[in-house]
Amino acid sequence: QHVSRASVDPTVQTELTGLLSEAGFTIYDPKSRELSDWADEFMKTGTMPPRDMEKVDIVIVGEAFSEFGAQQHGMVSCKGRIEIKAVDNRTGEILAVGRTTHRALDMSEMIAAKSALEKGTRKLAPAFVGRMVAAWDKFSKESPAEAPKENKKEEEGAKKKRQKIHKMSLH
Repeated sequence: QHVSRASVDPTVQTELTGLLSEAGFTIYDPKSRELSDWADEFMKTGTMPPRDMEKVDIVIVGEAFSEFGAQQHGMVSCKGRIEIKAVDNRTGEILAVGRTTHRALDMSEMIAAKSALEKGTRKLAPAFVGRMVAAWDKFSKESPAEAPKENKKEEEGAKKKRQKIHKMSLH
């Protein structure tokens, strides 16, 4: 959200979705009002994710805003603040937290605002994703008995994929 205007902008969501997709994650984006309402409530109270999301392992929630910084010589600067959390969908445990503030300059205030959020997301993502995957790997190693026997082979394949993604996100 840009502070001086009443518009919600999905810049951080779009950028993070693209980065995670490029890294090999499977992205599920239901665009449902229920999920959006839950994310708002989670940021306030920490409530558990909706149960109709069985195929989702990790839910990323957060808030971001941008605001006008300064204007000089026909250029506008804006500053953006991003705060995100990765939540284990099964337990509600917070796996990783990320936050950053970033600035951008452009002739247009809205483009400067979007650029600040985009650049902030790119700055935040590598360490955030690394912490998220490391926490998920640790959790999956600690609770292997929870997986049903018929899903063992499937879980082993998913574990190898997470390890590959983990290695990619830390380099």
